Amino acid sequence: MTEPPNGVPDFAPILDAVTDIDPDIFAIVEQDLYPVRDFGVPLPIATRTLQHITSCGARTRVR
Repeated sequence: MTEPPNGVPDFAPILDAVTDIDPDIFAIVEQDLYPVRDFGVPLPIATRTLQHITSCGARTRVR
């Protein structure tokens, strides 16, 4: 999987559908970077991914 929002799937419709089923559901987002040669790479990717996912809709939240 590429870093969101690149690639597919589009997160917004998935998040809407899942929260319609159960608004209290949670998810773990993981992106493998193997082999990691520069340990400064994952944190900026995780930060951008979090910003993207939380921008996908009003019902998306971080605890």
